[in-house]
Amino acid sequence: MLAGVPLIGWVIRAALDSGVFDSVWVSTDHDEIARVAKEWGAEVHRRSPEVSKDTTSSLETIQEFSRLNPG
Repeated sequence: MLAGVPLIGWVIRAALDSGVFDSVWVSTDHDEIARVAKEWGAEVHRRSPEVSKDTTSSLETIQEFSRLNPG
């Protein structure tokens, strides 16, 4: 927390306020992170167990996101 705002909240708000992005997404398998991300205006990609491992590459997560959220 920084000034009463979760750190992820600052990042999401800055991205949304920039006017550069149509939407801001947070990819997580954690309920609390998903809740806070939604609270601050982000869309949430709920990772499957297959891409939520310590050994999962960023590419695998991006591929799953792209497959589940085309366009």
